[in-house]
Amino acid sequence: MQNLLNIGHITLDTFLTIDSGNVLCDVNDRECKIAFEYGAKIPVHEIHYGIGGGASNVVVGTKLLGINSSIWSIIGKDRNADSILDLFTKHKIKTDLIERDEIPTDLATILTFGPERTIFTYNSDRKFRVQPNLFSKFNNVFLSSVGKDVENMYDEIEKAKDKYGFKLFFNPGSKEIRYSHSSIVKILDSVDYLIANIEEGCALLNPGLTRSQIEIEDLISMLNQKGIKQIVLTDGVNGVYYSDSYRVKHVPAEKVEVIEKTGAGDAFASGYISAILHGLSIEDSIKWGVTNGASVVQKVGAQAGLLSQKEMQNKLNFL
Repeated sequence: MQNLLNIGHITLDTFLTIDSGNVLCDVNDRECKIAFEYGAKIPVHEIHYGIGGGASNVVVGTKLLGINSSIWSIIGKDRNADSILDLFTKHKIKTDLIERDEIPTDLATILTFGPERTIFTYNSDRKFRVQPNLFSKFNNVFLSSVGKDVENMYDEIEKAKDKYGFKLFFNPGSKEIRYSHSSIVKILDSVDYLIANIEEGCALLNPGLTRSQIEIEDLISMLNQKGIKQIVLTDGVNGVYYSDSYRVKHVPAEKVEVIEKTGAGDAFASGYISAILHGLSIEDSIKWGVTNGASVVQKVGAQAGLLSQKEMQNKLNFL
């Protein structure tokens, strides 16, 4: 039976939707800033709470899509951590693998104004360490963002993969790419499925590389040469690029009304991974990912729009 262990940091998220503010852009509309009157009291139109972090979103998303999905992480012993565990319990996610320490739990506040959002994060300097026997009962692992100190953790995951033979899905975070690039390069030849956006894909090759400097086909080909079996690069409203045996294909994004973008990438990963584990083709797995991502951006928060397996099948049959 297929199962999935999700590894990554967990945050307690607060979503604030506001109606007032000013967006200031440069002459080319490339750099924009949101502005408020200094010292003003800004009314909040809506407020929502939820669990955040890539592993958190994917464990909930894959669970809804019929996967036996578990999560490992480290959170604090504070009230915020208790709230996280309560939210997982409501989603029927087991929390027995989650460890707790004396460091404050990570927090994020997502401010939504119009179609865009600004994220304020509080991340503790938490060091993630895994025990090799953690992987003994799992045949698939999703490795998401854990922070900038990953060398020892990645080494343990590589050793566990050699020992237990699980499939490794990898979605590195910006901190890992920025601060631990050499560790990421080392683990890439153990990665079966890479899920990243195009900017992350460029940075994986070279931290100074930008998307304007390389063609998508060349980017995917060069990442393949790092030893990655299958590569999926998301590109927001432009859709998804993917490869299998060095073939590069493009799937457009669904055209939907975007309410809030948080968690769209994780929703794609949830749909894509779930379909793979259900034994579907790469093409159908991409469709699951695109459909799940499109559903999430139509609601506030990273998890409110996640589809169940039945909802996914109904949507795809309709399409």
